[in-house]
Amino acid sequence: MNKILKNISYVFTANISNALSKFLIVILIANILTELELGVYTFAMALTAPVTLLFNMKMRSYIIASTNINYYKFLRLRNLANLLAILLINLIAITFYNEIFYIILLVGIIKIIEINSEFYQSFPNREKIFEQPAKIMMGRIIFSTLVFYITLKITQNLAISLIFQLLALLLFLFLEKRINLSLVNYKNYNYPIDIKQISLLLLPLGIVQALMSFSSNIPKYLLEIIGSFEEVGVLAATLYIVTIFNLVMSTITQTLLPYMKNVYEQNVYKFNITLNYGVNIISLIIGFIFLGIFYLIGEKLLIILYSAEFADHTYLLYIFSFVITFNISGWVYDSALLLSGAIKYQPYILVVISLITFIVAYFLIYHYGLFGAGVTVLLFNALNTLSKALYYNLKMR
Repeated sequence: MNKILKNISYVFTANISNALSKFLIVILIANILTELELGVYTFAMALTAPVTLLFNMKMRSYIIASTNINYYKFLRLRNLANLLAILLINLIAITFYNEIFYIILLVGIIKIIEINSEFYQSFPNREKIFEQPAKIMMGRIIFSTLVFYITLKITQNLAISLIFQLLALLLFLFLEKRINLSLVNYKNYNYPIDIKQISLLLLPLGIVQALMSFSSNIPKYLLEIIGSFEEVGVLAATLYIVTIFNLVMSTITQTLLPYMKNVYEQNVYKFNITLNYGVNIISLIIGFIFLGIFYLIGEKLLIILYSAEFADHTYLLYIFSFVITFNISGWVYDSALLLSGAIKYQPYILVVISLITFIVAYFLIYHYGLFGAGVTVLLFNALNTLSKALYYNLKMR
């Protein structure tokens, strides 16, 4: 137990640093630049997220959880996925958003670099080695964020700041690759797998992640069409307070995945009881705790972090407190589905959820603006988590 807690503490510290750095970048843009540039940046984040997640294909989780892997074949697949992701981001940006093309491309490449860092972390994490990868990750986060801040402060230019951040991340990627692979004998990961078969196996995972990201970002896409980039910035900045917690939860579940795998294999009944009752009760309690916190200090929090204009949108924090509840359960059910192999129908389920979300979102945002966008975020997360819980429990029967 002490070893598990120690491993969680390392990964937790690294990933909370990662979440806080992304949050800090949003705060810096909001305070140094304008609401328009904040909206453009957060919209670029929302636009590139489904593409990068599609080609990420949850490869890290698969490498950690799978019995038979081949480093060189996975590396080849990772490099091909990088290229396809860049090409698709270019195509979307040039076709639909030519005026902010360069921001979208820079944000997309930064996301791809971070995915590659995850790839190299997965091999020591597979062997339950978390300390060194977490430390180098924290170094990357601190260095790249500091470079972004200094460049933004000096130049007052978002594009230039993103370019320097990208260069800083590339530098650390080479260091991460070397250090993480030195921690394991990666050459022994040479199981004779069929790369095409693995690609077909991982692609549904990527599609699920991409669909989930697309659906969760529907409010931002529609706000950009119906409203403005400024409204996108307000929604994204407010939501990011909650997103930090979600990133932490996803990190914890990935860290616990090897241990969850052992519990699942030893006693499925115990695993299911803990999942269906314990996790859901805890997540509901946490949601109410956040609701109380936001009720007491939500308005002051928005003013301190962003500006006085954000205080008019405190109601979004009340809505997002229950997004936390559904996301906690959702991340754990996601891991359970991966362990049980119940991934075949997830893309189809998410397509249905996406259609429902889009239809409802258009009506809500058209009539109620930012409030409607906040309700849409909650609706999507509720539908997503409930569908995962239903799918998993039906699969286990």
